[in-house]
Amino acid sequence: MANRKISDLTALTAPAPGDYLPIVDISEAAAADKNKRITVEGLQRYYDSDASHYVAFSAPATVSANLTWTLPAADGTSGQVLSTDGAGVLSWVTGGGGGGVTDGDKGDITVSGSGATWTIDAGVVDTSNLGGDITTAGKALLDDADAAAQRTTLGLGGAALLNVGTTTGTVAAGDDSRLVPAGGTTGQFLRKSSGTDYDDNWSDLPTRTTAAAGTLPATSYAAITYAASVALDLAVLDGQYRTISLTGDLTFTTSNLATGRTVVIRIIADASQRTLTFPTDWKFIGTKPANIAASKTGVLSLTFFGSLDSDCVAAWGVQG
Repeated sequence: MANRKISDLTALTAPAPGDYLPIVDISEAAAADKNKRITVEGLQRYYDSDASHYVAFSAPATVSANLTWTLPAADGTSGQVLSTDGAGVLSWVTGGGGGGVTDGDKGDITVSGSGATWTIDAGVVDTSNLGGDITTAGKALLDDADAAAQRTTLGLGGAALLNVGTTTGTVAAGDDSRLVPAGGTTGQFLRKSSGTDYDDNWSDLPTRTTAAAGTLPATSYAAITYAASVALDLAVLDGQYRTISLTGDLTFTTSNLATGRTVVIRIIADASQRTLTFPTDWKFIGTKPANIAASKTGVLSLTFFGSLDSDCVAAWGVQG
């Protein structure tokens, strides 16, 4: 096909397949003729200088609507590529090289669950950049330098919650009497000793026997091992009936006193008279005994109306 002037353009509207794209000289065309269209279907081929090879553009087999791309007004710089704005306007932009996001890059980044891993320099993003539903307290937790600071923010104290000692609010390594006291034997139960915190103690479950009709069941007697000084723990002994067999003089001390606690103790002397010493503030009904005669049996009854020794009312009776 020969080159044609714009005046001959009507003959080019349906070229045969394989025809060259015509070179149209519009320099001599009238203004009205310059708006005429060239319609060429199939490949648009651009041959090299000797016409031995070509490059080509081809439209899709079908398109749903007319589409026009508007080229940039000037050439780009080395390495730039054509980019569309989605409305058919093309412009030169710097091509992506697969590198990371730089400090100068702007815009939102969306990372999917299966997306790439992003590395952000320390200090670039902090809670001042975070919006949405994160509360002030939540931001403070994220800003904390370490786990100890986070525990403080949460009101748990800076120390770890396990194996850190005996400070109130923590759990000691090994046994901690503020939760479960050390010791105890099979069958014992945990019993509150007073109105203060962390005062639970192991206590024997009272052994009951069948009483006569019309009477309350009685706690069976149990021995208290003799020592020169016997500590009466009312958290353990409350409501109990106990027996001490003396082989020497005896001094009583007390602990875990509380209103309503009682204990009855049978004291059996050996073949010698034994001295008895009681807390100074106990109040005895009658005369406070100084000793128990040889081979005699006495009964000491203690009732507490408070948490002090001065709140103890004691009664003593001895075998005649």
